Amino acid sequence: MTRINERLDSAATEMRTTEAARLDRLQLAAWPKAQQGDLRAIDTVLRILQRRASLFGLDMPTRVDVTTMSQPIKAYVSVDGSWKGPDEWDDLLPEVSRNGHSPN
Repeated sequence: MTRINERLDSAATEMRTTEAARLDRLQLAAWPKAQQGDLRAIDTVLRILQRRASLFGLDMPTRVDVTTMSQPIKAYVSVDGSWKGPDEWDDLLPEVSRNGHSPN
């Protein structure tokens, strides 16, 4: 198993090296126009930079705060934008029984 992992790591490293060289050539081609203010070239360079950051894991992880509801849902907004209370929920989802399961 270790040999397989080593081969996979080696292949991935080789692929990253090849992709980095491609990104270098693409960036080199777009760079002169980007420096002159060509918006399309600037966008191209930015996308190349984003791809490079993704390829090498350079972006910082995004912090996500997860919270849970401590109180039961009292109402929600329906698709048409109106507020619906618990007494109206059964009318909105007639195929779901009171215990939350499909009647079938």
